[in-house]
Amino acid sequence: MSQINLNHTTPAAPSGNTNVTWQADGSNNVSGYVPNATVPLTTKGDVLGYDTAPDRIPIGSNGQVLTADSTQALGLKWASPSSGGGISIGPIASLPVSVPAAGNMYVCTNSPYTFVSDGTNWQAFIFGYNVVQPILSAFTQQNQGLTTFTTANGGIAMACTSASGDNLQWISQAVPATPYYVDVAFMLSMKDNTGNFGVGLSDGTKVTMITFGWESGNANWIKRVQFNSQTSFNNNASAGTVGNWVGPLIWLRIQNDGTNLTYSYSVDGNTWTQLLQEGATAFLTATLALFGGDPVSIAIFARLVHFSIHT
Repeated sequence: MSQINLNHTTPAAPSGNTNVTWQADGSNNVSGYVPNATVPLTTKGDVLGYDTAPDRIPIGSNGQVLTADSTQALGLKWASPSSGGGISIGPIASLPVSVPAAGNMYVCTNSPYTFVSDGTNWQAFIFGYNVVQPILSAFTQQNQGLTTFTTANGGIAMACTSASGDNLQWISQAVPATPYYVDVAFMLSMKDNTGNFGVGLSDGTKVTMITFGWESGNANWIKRVQFNSQTSFNNNASAGTVGNWVGPLIWLRIQNDGTNLTYSYSVDGNTWTQLLQEGATAFLTATLALFGGDPVSIAIFARLVHFSIHT
């Protein structure tokens, strides 16, 4: 193998940012150099790129990341990282009014809700279920003499003191033209005796509902119940216990297709079990959709976390 004689007097190296290839003579003495391409980097943080020749990609701004981009001459650029996917934690009252980029999440510390941005709106979730958070101001409060409302922890909490017999307490919204259906999801707290909450339809006086609660000491009691007025019971139908309720929320639905009313329940808001179907106007002609409770002989509490009218 040939060796270059480094003791021989060599030409001075070129100045500047120039790469060179050194040359040797027949005696293996360094005799000169051939300049290579000039290194174009000039500033701390510059990146060397290439198109048809080496070229400089100037350093970006603080916080930017190098991103592939085929529209750039060297195929790379500095850019701000995507803002989606961030997680913020705080009380529900501090949920940002301005909706951030899609994928951002807000986890409530004092509420069961988690909110995920779709880029336009906050989507509300409870235990992984996508829900429509009810806002109390969007409802008309009717027959609420026994009820205290609180909204500080999200949704609508209804605490009803015990009545001496039927005394239906409710909030309502106007219904659209048929067909439509109304579904609700809520958390329930009560012990024994008789009381229930549910979703229903009303003509302003009469009410027909599907409810869930306690009946004469029997837990997880579901039924279709009708009232002539706030305090005047009419009849029950398809009443009975559903055994052990395995879902974290109680989901109830009433559907009006113009011909029939269909009452259903679900443990997850996806798979529904029909309780009863009857004529749409057999008892009343609905103008209102409602969520309400009847504290017949016990104080009852529910937190309504989902209320939606679908057309």
